[in-house]
Amino acid sequence: MFRPSLFGQFVASLALVGAASACDSLPGASSTAAPAVTVSTDLARLRSAVALPSGVVSGRWLVHPVGSSGTRLLPGPTDTVLLAYLETSPDFWSEQGFLFPLKNKPPVRLRAADAKQLLPASVVQGATLSGDEYQLVGCETRSPDAANKATRHAIMAARCGTALLIAYRGE
Repeated sequence: MFRPSLFGQFVASLALVGAASACDSLPGASSTAAPAVTVSTDLARLRSAVALPSGVVSGRWLVHPVGSSGTRLLPGPTDTVLLAYLETSPDFWSEQGFLFPLKNKPPVRLRAADAKQLLPASVVQGATLSGDEYQLVGCETRSPDAANKATRHAIMAARCGTALLIAYRGE
């Protein structure tokens, strides 16, 4: 008997609640306008889908499809990006910062709608708005490799103050 994976069920449930936005800085993301995204703060549900480092104390996250939004098909695990802003414990970066080494890459860019819904006002205020996206100049680009999991691949990470901003794509 076929049983869909927990991750497959997770993606399908999020798709049904209307998680449909785009993030220009992520590979394969669509730049077409999309409906508002559903932002969640349920860390238990997030932990069931992705590998979170220890020391995450709270967070906000959203899921949206990549590519064309003109299809009526539900997105599969490889058709979505999960973007999370994770508040960390005070000693997270001193104890685990080595897991996310600094990368020599341009600052992270997020669609304005995603940034406004997901990020704290202090991060958005420190960012540079250009067209319909924010360049997060106050955040350091980091290697996302430590956050990989078999069903989700971390494709972007950034340190924003004491928080970790990270994006995952299905495998």
